[in-house]
Amino acid sequence: MDMIVGSTIDVRCTVTPPDGVDISSITPRMAVIPTWYRAGPQPADWHDAAWTDGTTALLLVGPNGAVDPALGDHHVYIQIDPPGAQVIVEMAGHLSVTVE
Repeated sequence: MDMIVGSTIDVRCTVTPPDGVDISSITPRMAVIPTWYRAGPQPADWHDAAWTDGTTALLLVGPNGAVDPALGDHHVYIQIDPPGAQVIVEMAGHLSVTVE
């Protein structure tokens, strides 16, 4: 996905839940991390997202959103914490922030 710096867009991630697990009542969390940062998302990087349907999460990204990424390339992560011991974290995509 591409975005122009200064714009605010919806970033969407689709999740495949574990068999038999209803994730519709679980708040999805998303993180947008520069690709050069190799440690992965830290606790402060996660932002509450919203479901658009049962498996697609949405995060508003940009100056008026939950996170305003700098110019460059970023990994997009999603996290869901269903009941039980599992916490699911997946790299869900790529976001490139450009000047045009």
